Amino acid sequence: MPAVRREANVLITGFGPFMSVVSNPSWLSVKPLHNVRLSSCDASTCAQVGEGIRIQTLQVPVHYSSVLDLVPRLHGRTPSSGSFWLDPRLDSPYGGTAGQAYPDGYPIDHPLTGFDVVIHVGVGRGGSIRLETLAHKHSYDKPDTASSLAPALSDNKRGFGKGYDQFGDIQQTTVNIGELVAWLKRRGLEVDQSWDAGRYVCDFIYYASLTNATGAKVLFIHVPPVEDGPGVQKCTEVIRNVAWWIATQCS
Repeated sequence: MPAVRREANVLITGFGPFMSVVSNPSWLSVKPLHNVRLSSCDASTCAQVGEGIRIQTLQVPVHYSSVLDLVPRLHGRTPSSGSFWLDPRLDSPYGGTAGQAYPDGYPIDHPLTGFDVVIHVGVGRGGSIRLETLAHKHSYDKPDTASSLAPALSDNKRGFGKGYDQFGDIQQTTVNIGELVAWLKRRGLEVDQSWDAGRYVCDFIYYASLTNATGAKVLFIHVPPVEDGPGVQKCTEVIRNVAWWIATQCS
């Protein structure tokens, strides 16, 4: 696999609390990777500043309107809708700072040329770690952690409206998940490919990110609950390897 010619920039997001989930396993798995630098030659080897792959992380509230406001900014765009809500339970400053819009108020160095890879991580059902293939535009009927609903549309559906009219009902990642899953399994990391991101805020952020990306490779990963999966450390290992594989494919 060719070496990365410059430092590749990877952003990984995890979610905050929702429902009975106080410590979201997605954020527990993502946070240890903040400011980790990986060698372009080996996913398990650290790199020096200015070479290889740099990972940065942040935490996102489980809140539809916040996703609409934040995700375009992650891709260097101006949001067309949404209003950010700072959940006081988020892990400050990774979840942002009151009165400031991304990248201000976050411990993030937003690259001048944008992120090369954006990976979103959320908690799903028990069992395996799942790499999601596609995201949906409509049918978001469940309330978020602030008891708010996704925007109402004219056809009695809820989902993406203003600023997303030109996009289809389904968006699919350009990451070759089949190859990625096979590579991970050869390294002894058990993951599955999925075609159902859940029609909740996980699916919602995936659709928002895929449609706002201007060149970045985008992927969503579902990790299982702590009590019904391989554990936080193994999830972190999988996410780190996924970030490395996609970043080196982009070179």
